[in-house]
Amino acid sequence: MINLEFLLSNPFSNKFKTLFNKAGHITKHKWWELECYRDNRIVAFQFYARSRCDHAGIRVELSLLSYTIAGHIYDSRHWNYNTNKWEVHE
Repeated sequence: MINLEFLLSNPFSNKFKTLFNKAGHITKHKWWELECYRDNRIVAFQFYARSRCDHAGIRVELSLLSYTIAGHIYDSRHWNYNTNKWEVHE
C-alpha cells in the first residue's frame, strides 16, 4: 500500500457539493470513476495505491481553492485475508 498526501483545509467550513461524477466498467471486475466536487480544502494532493484489500486500486486527487478533481481505478471485489483470494459475489 502506498499513501501520499498533502492537505491544507479550512477548519471553519463544512461545505460539500458534487459538481460532476462519472463511472464505468473497464473489465468484469475493474471500474473507473472521475469526479469533481467542492469542499473545504484550500490545497491538497492525494495518491493512493492499494492491493490485496477491498476495492484495491489507484486514486489520485488534486485540490485548489475548494475545487477537487479525483480519478479512481479500482477492483469491485473484496479481499479475503483467510484464503488469500478475491471474494466474488454474483
